[in-house]
Amino acid sequence: VAVGWAGGLAYHRASDNVLDELTAPSADFLTRVSGGVFAYAIIGLGVPVFCVLARYNLVAGRVCGPRAANFLAAWLPWLLSFLVYRGHGILALLSWSGLVLNSLVDFLLPVLAVIACLTLHAATRPPARTASTAERSGLLPGEYSGPAPSPPGHAPLPPALV
Repeated sequence: VAVGWAGGLAYHRASDNVLDELTAPSADFLTRVSGGVFAYAIIGLGVPVFCVLARYNLVAGRVCGPRAANFLAAWLPWLLSFLVYRGHGILALLSWSGLVLNSLVDFLLPVLAVIACLTLHAATRPPARTASTAERSGLLPGEYSGPAPSPPGHAPLPPALV
């Protein structure tokens, strides 16, 4: 925030597009050169790299075939950009999309992550232990209330002798 605030103090009235300010004739020579280099080197060269990565991810993820991936990753963004190239339409679009996406990321995704973790924990937890017959009858472990077992190899004792 401090870096953005300090950069904002450099201009008394800044336009919506910071590149307009950096490349304006009233700016210093070094500022105009830096703005031009930024526009072509960072933004301009970043677009083809983004197109290649988007196309690769669409094909590798089997979302669509190579021809559809070419259209979705390279042609469609350029075609849509002509609709909002100059003007304030792109600013409104970016403002609203940032608001909606940040709201999802900041408020909805943490709740979904907690629900997913609780569901996973419940699915991997061992089943609850049930009480044995001795525990249900109130006997302590090792106590036995039934007939005494007969020694190996002998007939069971009659019930009167137990």
